[in-house]
Amino acid sequence: MNNPESTEKKKKRKRRHRSGRSNNARKARRRNYFESDENKKILEAVDQVVWPTRKEAAHVGITLYENRLKNERLYVQRRRGGKKEITSRFEFELGRWTGEGANRPPLAYFYLGGLNLGSRALRGLFFQKNPDLSGVDKYVSRKGHWVDVNNWVSEKLIRIWEDALERSIYPYFTTDRILSCVEENPFYPFTRDHKLARQAMLERIPDRIADLYPMARSMRRHFILHIGPTNSGKTHDAVVACEAAPGASTWPPCACWPWKWPNA
Repeated sequence: MNNPESTEKKKKRKRRHRSGRSNNARKARRRNYFESDENKKILEAVDQVVWPTRKEAAHVGITLYENRLKNERLYVQRRRGGKKEITSRFEFELGRWTGEGANRPPLAYFYLGGLNLGSRALRGLFFQKNPDLSGVDKYVSRKGHWVDVNNWVSEKLIRIWEDALERSIYPYFTTDRILSCVEENPFYPFTRDHKLARQAMLERIPDRIADLYPMARSMRRHFILHIGPTNSGKTHDAVVACEAAPGASTWPPCACWPWKWPNA
């Protein structure tokens, strides 16, 4: 009668044996590919790899984002996840986003695809500089490990993109530049309407603010500003002075109810 314990040990030995043979086979394939001419050519290309510079990445990013702001539908990130399209209030909300003390770049207000977008945008430039790596999925490094080319390139391009964002792209897209781009976007005509309204209002404002109310300034008027600490009798004195004057008006504080001066 077979011992169940010894049978289980035999099964474990067989599994280890098969696993060992499988590992040995993988190592042999990896070693053979490392010594192949194809892998040697890839290693030479890796040694001479040329990455996009920050200046080139910034140029790609500025061109990409300007095109999106001018020609595509724009979205912002929701607080609870997801995204929503901008509305006619977006100028006000953008101002709050970049308000005093916020220290946030205006471009980060929009949902524009994240860091993976930058990696994809730089990928074409990378393979243009390194044509020998185009179409290569993986290779064996000199340390004897398989390297996934797509992951390796993507991780490096994301770091380049992050650096270009912080040092060049974000500073370039000021609030005024963003508004200027969105005004050309055919999906959001209200931005142009807001611009025309602002221009019309500014054109009506005279160079000298004193000329803004000519009729009021032509009247002979006398103003008395009565100021003082709390509960010092300012309102009472103002009401008494108004009652004694032949013609006068007073604008009491909102907290003063009509019952405080029934004859007003």
